Amino acid sequence: MEDRVTWLIPVLNGMPYLPETLASIEAQTYKNWEVLVWDNGSTDGTLEELAKWIPDRLPGKIFTGEPHGVGGSLKRLVEECQTEFCARIDADDINFPERLEKQVAFLQAHPEVAILGSQMKYIDGNGNIQKPLYHVPTSHDDIVHTLLKTNCIGHPSIMFRRSAILQIGNYREIPNVEDYDLWLRLVVRFQFSNLKEPLVYYRVHQDGTTQVAIREKRISVLTDNCFSDNALPLFGCLQNEAKLLRERKHPMAITVLWQIARHLQKTQGGSLLARLRSASFISSSKALINPDDILSRLSLLAINLDKPEFYQDLRDILRTIVLKIPLLQQAISKFKLKKWIKNHRKINTEIHSSIKILGIDPPFKLIDISPNCQFSQNLTIKFAEFQWWEEPKLTFQSGVRIGSNVLIAVKRSISIGKDTSIGSDCSITSHLQDEHISELATKVNALVDAPVEIGDGVTIANKVTIFAGVKIGKGAVIESESVVCENIPAYEVWAGVPAKFIKMRPQ
Repeated sequence: MEDRVTWLIPVLNGMPYLPETLASIEAQTYKNWEVLVWDNGSTDGTLEELAKWIPDRLPGKIFTGEPHGVGGSLKRLVEECQTEFCARIDADDINFPERLEKQVAFLQAHPEVAILGSQMKYIDGNGNIQKPLYHVPTSHDDIVHTLLKTNCIGHPSIMFRRSAILQIGNYREIPNVEDYDLWLRLVVRFQFSNLKEPLVYYRVHQDGTTQVAIREKRISVLTDNCFSDNALPLFGCLQNEAKLLRERKHPMAITVLWQIARHLQKTQGGSLLARLRSASFISSSKALINPDDILSRLSLLAINLDKPEFYQDLRDILRTIVLKIPLLQQAISKFKLKKWIKNHRKINTEIHSSIKILGIDPPFKLIDISPNCQFSQNLTIKFAEFQWWEEPKLTFQSGVRIGSNVLIAVKRSISIGKDTSIGSDCSITSHLQDEHISELATKVNALVDAPVEIGDGVTIANKVTIFAGVKIGKGAVIESESVVCENIPAYEVWAGVPAKFIKMRPQ
């Protein structure tokens, strides 16, 4: 007999992605399911869209009038659910058609597993597949080890046994980390697994709940606190030690890691040495040891003498010791920059030696410079902190000329077209919080980090500021001391603060 599955979907303003999510449920090859949706106060047409699907096209029920956060609404959905198997999906993600079929078959064959996830493929707001794959470990022990450093269960991909969730107290309302909190409590008593293949398209976009929390720098603190609150039953370490470990501030991390390995040996089984030498435990341990904790790093290395990365780890440790000498560190940085400048001379691109590249190390992989460019003295390129899915590129097409004392502040990608000329004392920014331009950005109401695109053959005079989100068309001209905060069409001349159209130029 087929097991019936209940989809659990908490939602708050799920448009415009919700229809794709619901369509991916309708398209499942496994047909024995129903849908429960908990609306948390949507105002964007979500309820109207849901009414088109449930219950006429998708059997199930919509709950309204009792808004919660994600954890609270999932708790209520678990309570309302009548089936043992429950599948999660968020209102902006998309299921593979065979998802339920494969997960139900696995859980039926493995009654010891309470949580089953899968790999996921990242997509952007337009549905384009992104790299890399959302890769998670598959075996229970590797999942336990990886939970030391990060959440390694893709929440939208899971199918779980309702009875197990209820036994450990159900979801809790802990914003942004309600899933991690559940795993840390659940894995003490139940087995976890992830399928090797991806079964969900996981959408990463600027308005996503997790992405907002990461951008606001809340997620790491919430995750660390969640870990330390749950560390004693799962990993056998006290809250204060767990917090130091997760913040990479423990003065002797290897002592706590040894204690964790012994605790897992007693509670999860297996040998102590096998855990200490497993790739997943080593990887998590490396992520938790402060780089300056040389003794812990050497101790971990000594346990794993035969690992392929032994010599690389040893070189990294020696490099840390060497770089503690400030003069030597400065010399290495200068050598790398000098080599980078020299390599560009081979393609007839001249970069003045006074260039400064700030914010990331090494920065060169994010900067793409074509042949025949010329950058004058005191060019400053500043990269703001960014997340992996935001990885910005700074691109200079062939023949770009840049005057002296120019600032380029990068948070989103910036591209500068071929044969474009940029005068002295200019600023181009895709990062509105940069201290050098934030006050001016407020005055002209330019308040969004966004890519900048400058077309071919553009002429930018001296002391021009170009703000985030601006697109400048081919052959445009911007006169001196202008502030550009809106798009400029091709072959137009603009000037002023803020810049406005003056006239057309000959093509």
